[in-house]
Amino acid sequence: MRVSTEMYFQKSLKNIQTSTLRLNQTQQQLSTGLKFLTPSDDPVNSSKVGKLNEGLGLTKTYQSNVDAVRGRLSTAEGVLGEVDGVIQRIRELALQSNNGALSLDERKIISVEMQQLNSQLQEMMNSQDGLGVYLFGGYQTQQLPFTQRISGGFDFNGDEGQNQLQIALATRIPMAVSAKPLFVDLPSSTKSVLTASEVSNQGSVAISSGVVVDQEAFDASFLEDFRITFNDPQLNQGRATFSVTQVSDGKPVLGTEPSGYLVNTPFVSGEVVEFNGLQIRLSGEPVFGDSFTVESTQNQSLLNTVYRYGQVLDNSLATSLFATSEVPVIGRASLAAENLSTSGNYVAAQTVNVFNPDGAEESLSIAANESTDNIVAQLNTLTGVTAVANNTQATLDFRNTIAHQGETIAFELNGVSVSVVAGANAAATYAALDTQIAAAVAALSTMSYVNNADGTFSFVENTGADISIEDFRVTALPRLDIDILGGFNVGDVVAFTLTGSSGETVNVAYTAVTGDVDELLAAIQSDITTAGLSAAFDVIQPDGSGTSIRFRYLGDTNGDADVTLTNFTDGGANNAQLSVTPAFGTAITQNGSSTNILTAGFDYRIAAEENRRTLQLQGSVGDAVTLVEGSLDSSSVAAEIGLTLSNGYRITSDVVAAYGGLFTVAVDHQILADERVVNAVSGFLTDLQTAQDNVSRYRSELGARLNSLDDIESLNENLIIETEKLISQLRDVDFADATTRLNLQAIILEAAQSSFVKISRLNLFSLL
Repeated sequence: MRVSTEMYFQKSLKNIQTSTLRLNQTQQQLSTGLKFLTPSDDPVNSSKVGKLNEGLGLTKTYQSNVDAVRGRLSTAEGVLGEVDGVIQRIRELALQSNNGALSLDERKIISVEMQQLNSQLQEMMNSQDGLGVYLFGGYQTQQLPFTQRISGGFDFNGDEGQNQLQIALATRIPMAVSAKPLFVDLPSSTKSVLTASEVSNQGSVAISSGVVVDQEAFDASFLEDFRITFNDPQLNQGRATFSVTQVSDGKPVLGTEPSGYLVNTPFVSGEVVEFNGLQIRLSGEPVFGDSFTVESTQNQSLLNTVYRYGQVLDNSLATSLFATSEVPVIGRASLAAENLSTSGNYVAAQTVNVFNPDGAEESLSIAANESTDNIVAQLNTLTGVTAVANNTQATLDFRNTIAHQGETIAFELNGVSVSVVAGANAAATYAALDTQIAAAVAALSTMSYVNNADGTFSFVENTGADISIEDFRVTALPRLDIDILGGFNVGDVVAFTLTGSSGETVNVAYTAVTGDVDELLAAIQSDITTAGLSAAFDVIQPDGSGTSIRFRYLGDTNGDADVTLTNFTDGGANNAQLSVTPAFGTAITQNGSSTNILTAGFDYRIAAEENRRTLQLQGSVGDAVTLVEGSLDSSSVAAEIGLTLSNGYRITSDVVAAYGGLFTVAVDHQILADERVVNAVSGFLTDLQTAQDNVSRYRSELGARLNSLDDIESLNENLIIETEKLISQLRDVDFADATTRLNLQAIILEAAQSSFVKISRLNLFSLL
């Protein structure tokens, strides 16, 4: 093998370059403290370091999340501690209020402080963290969780969600607590209600959360839900009215404030409405169709629990509940009933006591719904008492009575029939009523009346006898507007059957010649006449245009009629079509499906059921009651009793007037307020204890979460330290080793350079 000088030269140069490169790398490692600067310097360890850094970043993120969760949970835990303190103060006030020696004003002061504390609770439940996130709104972190209704009570606007953060590789933790299980869905010691507005409401009217003022009466209807609906003002002389019905069957609800059935009840913003032991307030401006639900529930929120008990203590509420306790019960319209035999004088069974100046007592028993004459006679048996029956006064109000032109309004006034046909407008109807009422009053020689010219009529019975209304009804006429859409071809045999509520049947059948509406009208009229049913049915063209037919059923005898159209057939191409538009709430069915287009070849039924109509009757005292045709269509008003006591005598009843008592004593408000507090305080204290236990439970849960955060934080810190150690072992330079290596590499470089110098001087000529 021949070795040239050039080969020695190149090899020496390469040694210098390699030694220089290694020396430079060692110098860079010493200057940066890193074993490698690029992945290519050490691919294996570089990959390991990359994965370790990725895990380290996640762990640091988890640690940051731990801090965020701890901050929010610590804030929430602190708020719950404050809530617990406020509940404890409310509990102390409740115990203080249950003292029979307190006056109504003193209870009002307690109520004011309790409502202030309730406002503090609301603020606490609406607490935010440092980033403005609401703690107790569930997923709705940017929406105010609790808002107060203008009509009274509180709404929860959040949900049951709990935002979570990951605090370790396989661990997530809720950042707060939803208020729904904590503050809202609390088991109630007594049956309660949940009120709500329909989302489709257009008006500004709002409903209060409701207060149960008579638990026994409310319990009797528990599990029944109610719907409050605002009616069309155009049907009520432009006045806003509402009706309350049972959700289960749509029946009207009997009210105690105002008394009577709550049908087309005049609306006054902020006034109390009471029924079935429940009291609510409606406030604001309603729009036709606005509605509200009142649902039975065994739960209630903490805020509404405190609000409701505050209302129990509130003197103004007590006054509104019991203001009638000083108003005579005789002279009221009795609650509407099916007939006069079940209608009474609004008088409860009671014991009446008379005390003479020396304190001696004399008593008698009054039977429930006793007549005024008998009550007067019994009172006059008592020493020192003189009683007389004053004139009976009553008012009939037809302003909410819906009757269309041609329909009949009928009732009996003290047994005398009154029947009028509604005119083209309200004024014409009122004029017709005036004529018929005048005739009835003339037949009742002891009665007089005044037409108030606004749809109301005031009556006076001069002997003190009852003024009674019985068998109220509006014999509405079911009407169907019929139009031919097509398919009545020349030569076709068209047939159908019309049947009224009382079984009157007319079979219509004819062969089409022109196929137009006039021909159909003539055919129906002819078949009605042939069947001898002109008193039950008629058919007209209402607008004279010849484009439609109005078919009417005249046989309504009870105000609740219907008419059916069946067996509609077309003997030709089976393409005949009728458009049937029923009036006044008529339901249309085609084999069970809603339609108003009738085609040949099927059996159709059209049920024409009109709305129930109402009439209001009011006595000289108390509220108007609502008579409903066909069911609660009777009532009566008794005379007021004039009472004179001899000097020094005092008379009382063991039943207050608000509940059918004849007389009251001055302390009734106080006594009834005491009873309400006694009846409510036990349940309220139980509910507060439930709320307090719930808060304590969730505080414990938050404490457990905070403890687990400490454990997770410690684990994360250890993991960060160990990971950083591994990264350092793989990536960081051992300075002692690198320095020794640098010195050795410098010597090697120097030797390589010296060798290169010597080789570069070699020359063959020097050997010659």
